[in-house]
Amino acid sequence: TTISISDKSIEALNVHLNYFLPKTSKILELGLPEITIIGEIGSSQSKKLLLSELLVNEIDKDSFDDIIISAGVESIIDPREFFKKVWSVLKPGGSCNICFYKSPPTQLSTSLKMWTTMTNEQKVWIAGSYYHYSIGKGWLSIEGYDVLDETITNNQITFGKSNDNDSVFVVRAIKRSSPSIDDEVAIKEYIESNLNSLKNIGLEDLQYLPLRLIDKTKELIKLDSLNTLDETLSKLCSIYGVLKELKEDIIPKPIQAMLAMSIVDKWSYDPSQIQALRTGLGLETPDEIFWLPVTQLTANTSAKAKIALLIGVVNNWENKELITSLPISLQQILLLIKSKVLDINENDAQTLAAEFAISEVLLSTRPNSLDRVLKFINKQSNESLKELLNQCKR
Repeated sequence: TTISISDKSIEALNVHLNYFLPKTSKILELGLPEITIIGEIGSSQSKKLLLSELLVNEIDKDSFDDIIISAGVESIIDPREFFKKVWSVLKPGGSCNICFYKSPPTQLSTSLKMWTTMTNEQKVWIAGSYYHYSIGKGWLSIEGYDVLDETITNNQITFGKSNDNDSVFVVRAIKRSSPSIDDEVAIKEYIESNLNSLKNIGLEDLQYLPLRLIDKTKELIKLDSLNTLDETLSKLCSIYGVLKELKEDIIPKPIQAMLAMSIVDKWSYDPSQIQALRTGLGLETPDEIFWLPVTQLTANTSAKAKIALLIGVVNNWENKELITSLPISLQQILLLIKSKVLDINENDAQTLAAEFAISEVLLSTRPNSLDRVLKFINKQSNESLKELLNQCKR
């Protein structure tokens, strides 16, 4: 891909960008080999990458004050993923500046030919849509400038109409800054923006996850520790790497969000924990030592009970002694319930056994949890256990 731009256009572009970007700004320039802007703009910490290098390079979040796409926006094959990454590496309050010219790059691929048939106004709209459809409300103040139509004197910008046949356009947007604790709408939009930048979070997931993160985010703002939200979001990205393989008719999106938020604090990225989640969701064949007996002993329970059990297992996965003993614990609890309530059917017996296993074994912090629950069940009358069963079903 090659591009030819006049010296006048480059000079006008430099003047425009210098007006908006501080000289101390750490800038990431993304573009083509033929054009480099940052030598005239920004601090010595500025850096240039080719457009093709952005998605394959590991760059820390919030690394750059401003970003300039100096040329070649027409050649971006997947704008949504590209601008998600741009948003991620840009600091809150920083700007992204998409530059394009009258003559786009030559040797266009099929996916780029729309840029050769559109008017300049339509191209500005397309560039602006790249912001909107990547992170949505994570971008603010999207504005387009015809650089050759503006005059900058005494730090003031005025606009006229150039008679020049050349054209240089900049479409600029600002990354949303951190919200204040009393602005719940801004907090929700801030969460949505951050979630939207994650590769495994789909648009439907954004309907349910942000509301579950609001209280946590408020607490982090109060503690001036909002940066630690990134770790929670990173864990959610890992969890949704598994959940995205599910069909929604198996586990609906609202339940997926509840499940994810219930295990995120104990998520460790450990491959065996990921495998446990996959197997518990039916994405892997159950092993005969743990998952097969657990599956058989809870086969007739409700979906709610199965999800609760899965949450307990995943959150306790590092406690190998507890996890290894769970199939035996479930079996002993189930047999005792059947011996105490002779007329109980298999569905109800498994439901009650699962409830005891979850609340008194998996979630218990006290020692000898199995012995305690067995003693408790032994002391209950037939009627008491049936009342506990009714409570489980409510």
